Amino acid sequence: MKRYTLLFIYSLLFMPFVVQAQQVFKKRNGIIVVKNDSLLRAMSFFTGKAEGGTWYADAINAYQKAMGDNIQVYNMIIPISSAFYWPEDYTEVKTNSQRATLNNMYAHIDNKVKKIELWNILEQHKDEAIYARTDHHWLPLAAYYAAQQFASVAKVPFRNLSSYEQQTIHRFVGSMAHFSGDATLMKSSPEDFIFYTPKNCPIKTTFIEYLLQNRRVVGTNLAVEGNF
Repeated sequence: MKRYTLLFIYSLLFMPFVVQAQQVFKKRNGIIVVKNDSLLRAMSFFTGKAEGGTWYADAINAYQKAMGDNIQVYNMIIPISSAFYWPEDYTEVKTNSQRATLNNMYAHIDNKVKKIELWNILEQHKDEAIYARTDHHWLPLAAYYAAQQFASVAKVPFRNLSSYEQQTIHRFVGSMAHFSGDATLMKSSPEDFIFYTPKNCPIKTTFIEYLLQNRRVVGTNLAVEGNF
């Protein structure tokens, strides 16, 4: 009985290491592709310095000064995905601390500017689909959390996520298929692209579909009126 109990505990202790085993593939442009089980995530490294970003802060301050006291400038700085998913023990490609740079930028932004800090809320939700695995952009869910932070700072109404209808595009593969130089690898691990549309929205809009050929607009379909 003791033997079986010890074996069971041994399995629990070592199971996380088996499940979380990672492989890291180095690709072009400093991009790495991390494999967790069967899922791939492509990320780019960050080259900013801890003392960097002051030029950006100066630009934001200049906008607020130019706008005067009657217009409020809000500022939101968005980390890239490697801030939350870069393997801690991987050193073949060096990435710098995004948080250090962001903190320096915020420290140099004038107090008249309303700052929307996203790091904590994104880190809190990093196990959700907030950054694309196959693309260099964040996903609509991350933008929702960011908008929620903005609404809190701006003191404006903000609807719960349940007010929106979830839409899904299956087998999405984004820009990292090109940027990494290994489209075959990235296409082996497509993802669901989830976005949200408002329920019972009274706003009507005109939709125009542009037809592309070789990355150029070659025409349009007839305009369609519909709900926003």
